[in-house]
Amino acid sequence: MFEIWVSTFGQVLAAIAPSEQTARLFIPMIFIFVVLFCGVLQPYSMLAEFWRWVHFATPFTWLIG
Repeated sequence: MFEIWVSTFGQVLAAIAPSEQTARLFIPMIFIFVVLFCGVLQPYSMLAEFWRWVHFATPFTWLIG
């Protein structure tokens, strides 16, 4: 399931980007955002209240758990 999410995630971001150069900048930035809030680098209890929804939305939380 995770591999399907990763490939779909990359294709969606590439489709949204207006050019290849923008997609090359866009994908790592969004990927880092997803990794930061998965609970490995920052535990759920330490996340700000506003960002706690991202913890459950990222597939890395479920993969690592």
